Order: sequence, then structure tokens, then C-alpha cells
Amino acid sequence: MAGIKVTPTFSSGHLVTTLLTLLLVMFVLIDLITIALGYSRVVYLSHMLTGEEVLSHTDLTADNDGQQLARTALIATYLITGVVFLIWLYRARRNVLAVSSRGQRYSSPWAIGLFFVPFLNLYYSYDIVTDLWKQSNPDVGLSDAFLWQHASTLGQYSSKTALIGVCWGLVIASAVVARISSTMGSHATDISDLINESYAVMISDALRTVAIIILIVLVNRIDARLEEKHRRHNLDAAMQQVARS
Repeated sequence: MAGIKVTPTFSSGHLVTTLLTLLLVMFVLIDLITIALGYSRVVYLSHMLTGEEVLSHTDLTADNDGQQLARTALIATYLITGVVFLIWLYRARRNVLAVSSRGQRYSSPWAIGLFFVPFLNLYYSYDIVTDLWKQSNPDVGLSDAFLWQHASTLGQYSSKTALIGVCWGLVIASAVVARISSTMGSHATDISDLINESYAVMISDALRTVAIIILIVLVNRIDARLEEKHRRHNLDAAMQQVARS
């Protein structure tokens, strides 16, 4: 019937969380490879600048091919990881609805759609994950009777975390530095400019790597919080059922 709000059924997100974690770890490993290859490029250019012996043409071609392959793998992993992350986010937000009577600031479809809106996604990606962290708090949404009876056995959870802000800030910083490195590369006139551009690319990759590591922590913590919230929700519902019978 129209007007009836259907509450989603809780569905464990462990499998999606594990898959997303593996993809993010793979992303980190590829990022580390690109940083290493970038450093080798800096060494090569530095030798050219000082007139020292440089790599042979064959070695240089192999090094360039390695960088291109790593970048291609990085883009492919980024696209796949992005899709899985959105699936994970959608599942997590539906699970929040299944175990909480409090409304979320964004519907699940809107939460996904806002990630595709240029410029707006810079803010909403942060705000949506922050809201998810807050709503996944296992301490919120329980009856007073349940909290009183289990006060000594329940772990305390926070509705705020600095990790989301740090992760978001690192992603923005990485994008800004990447843009700077691109500009530097297009305006390079000598070897020194190319070296500076390579350093900028490495810094951008390093910032993104740290952001991804933090994201891995956040994804797994949110999954654990939702599982605990679901467990408490079921116990609370069972207690209330017994009290009414």
C-alpha cells in the first residue's frame, strides 16, 4: 500500500567489506610500485643533469613501459574499487535503516548519486561517510532498559572520528598536487623541471596511499560497528518481547 514505509532487512556486509579491503590493499601495492618507479625516474634524470652515466636505451624503455603498465593497472583497479565501494556504501546505509529508528540525512540512492556530481561530490562524499559513521554507532537507538541491564558489558563507541576528515583531506591534497604536477609537466623546459614534476607525482601518490590505508580502517570499523549494532538491536528487541509477554 502507498505510504507504508518498508524497513530493509539487515544483510551482513562482511563479504563485500572483505572484497573491498582486498581491492584497496591491491591499490596500495600498485601505488607503492608507481612511487618506486617514479623514484627511479628521478635518479635517471638526476644522472642526466649531472652528466653521469645513465641507463641504456633498452633499460630506459623497460622503465617507461613499467611505469605505463603500473599506471594502467592503477586506473583499472581504481574503477573496479570505486564500483565495489559504492556497493558497500549502499549496503551499509540499508543496514543502518534495518537496525535504527533514526532517519538518515540522505536516501541510499541519493547517497550513491551524489558521488557522480562534479564539485558537489567533494563535500558530499565526506558528509555521507560522516553520517554513516554516526548512524552506525551501536550505542544509539537502544532502549533505556537494555542499556541499564547491559551497562557493564557494552563497549563504548564514538559518533565522531577524525579519520574521515584526515582521509578526505588527503584525497583532496593528492588531487591538487596531481593537478600541479600535470601543469609542471606540460610547461617543463629542462631536466630540472622534469625532476620537480616527478617529485610532485610521487607526493600525490604517497598522499593517496595514506588516504587509502585510512579508508581501509574506516570501512572495516564501520562494518564491525554495524554488526555490533545489529546484535544489540536483536537482543533489545528480544528483551522487549519478553517484557510484553
